Amino acid sequence: MKYNESESESAQYLRMVVPMMARYKLSATPVNYAVCFEYVAETNQKLIRDVDSLINGSEVGSNEDFAAVYERYLAPVGIEEATRVNNYLLELLGELQESVLETNRETSKYSQSLGDSSRKLQSDHGTQVSLRIINDLLSDTRSMQKVSSDMREKLEKSQHEVDILRDQLQRARKESAIDPLTGLTNRAGLATVMLSMLEDTEVAKDSRCLLMVDIDHFKRVNDTYGHMVGDKVIQFVAKSLKNLVKGKDTVARYGGEEFAIILPNTSLSGAQSLAENIRVAIEKTRIKRSGSGESIGQVTVSIGVAQYHTGESSEELFERADTALYQSKNSGRNKVTVAELENNVGV
Repeated sequence: MKYNESESESAQYLRMVVPMMARYKLSATPVNYAVCFEYVAETNQKLIRDVDSLINGSEVGSNEDFAAVYERYLAPVGIEEATRVNNYLLELLGELQESVLETNRETSKYSQSLGDSSRKLQSDHGTQVSLRIINDLLSDTRSMQKVSSDMREKLEKSQHEVDILRDQLQRARKESAIDPLTGLTNRAGLATVMLSMLEDTEVAKDSRCLLMVDIDHFKRVNDTYGHMVGDKVIQFVAKSLKNLVKGKDTVARYGGEEFAIILPNTSLSGAQSLAENIRVAIEKTRIKRSGSGESIGQVTVSIGVAQYHTGESSEELFERADTALYQSKNSGRNKVTVAELENNVGV
């Protein structure tokens, strides 16, 4: 579902959607508005046929039926798309509310004007035809005013529901970007943070760095002590990284026993220094099994450091940092390696 209409086109559709929702007594929800919007915009013929079958000969539309049409044709895929659509519908709902309020104000003025004209015709002994026309217009205007008033009441009642839906979506979006085991940002959330860093024009281009961190010999821990202990080691490393990273820096679980740290305002030397601090802090800690107190030995990490270079993509930055990481592992582990464009220099 794409919304590329101009402001004038959106306004035109708005004027068509409001009477449609009022005519079929639909609740003023973003879902109903979206279906009616697509219907009057005539962009989806299958949706139009389904809606026609719902409203054919009926004076009342079913909110449940319209919700089914929304799920069938318009329900977005992915949390980012859901957020974009939801924000768009919330904006349209606000326009709809203002439109109904404006309609009420204008029809009230028009109704008063027609009433004055009717009374004037009566006092001036105007023709019966003219008087009848004025009275018919007055009656129609009052009916429209009643529809607008009902619509406004429905909008007010639905506002609470809209707020709940928005809160649920925001909560779902936040939860979808969090790794459940460690509480860190997950890989999907990491991509969003990386994009934000690369698009930030206020940060110096040579002050954007990435660390890739991998737990050494992690398979051995799993094979020797089991996956529950392996999860505890991952949680320990995640907590250590989080405690050592401050400010706008982001720690994420990249996958398995691998982590990524985005440093949006750190020089290469600063990133290298942080990586070394992380390596030493984890190296010095000993982990014991909570039940028996048995030590599982020393846990160490290997780290790759890369500085963003103008013009490269996020994939290229990750690839350079990952290459540096595996140089650390291949040269003995428990090391930090800095990636350069043409060569990598071990620390």
